[in-house]
Amino acid sequence: MQADVATTRQSLKTATLKHLVLLQLAVRGPSHGYAIAKSLEELIPGWRPSLGTLYRVMDELERDGYIECRREPGGRQKKVCSITSQGIHYLVSRITTQMKYIAYFYKLIADAIDCIKESTTREERLVLLEHAERMKKAVEKIIKAVTEPTPSQA
Repeated sequence: MQADVATTRQSLKTATLKHLVLLQLAVRGPSHGYAIAKSLEELIPGWRPSLGTLYRVMDELERDGYIECRREPGGRQKKVCSITSQGIHYLVSRITTQMKYIAYFYKLIADAIDCIKESTTREERLVLLEHAERMKKAVEKIIKAVTEPTPSQA
């Protein structure tokens, strides 16, 4: 029973991540599945989503009203999808929730680095400090992006 709960939680987290990534790409403008797959490969090096999985998630997002899709006329009829206002609101609420997790994990990692740096070599400490600095900059960028008004809000 415990394993089932853990598997379900992991599936929910994975689904949320997929939704967030796809919605984030949809915010950039209308796109079709193959272009989204290519963007994902650039966004997350080493991850090559299957088009079948990608289209299933896109179908879920469309069914939930977060994106709307239309067939492009001519040639191979590409399914071009755009984010809806409901999708933007969902994305903002999910990002807010994920920000809390990011801040929490950043603190955990920073604390772990502090605890283990005495028992590491100088080279290992430099690597840890470099990663910590990158994380700090990433968190600062996220906070700035969330707190600064967008051009349409200014």
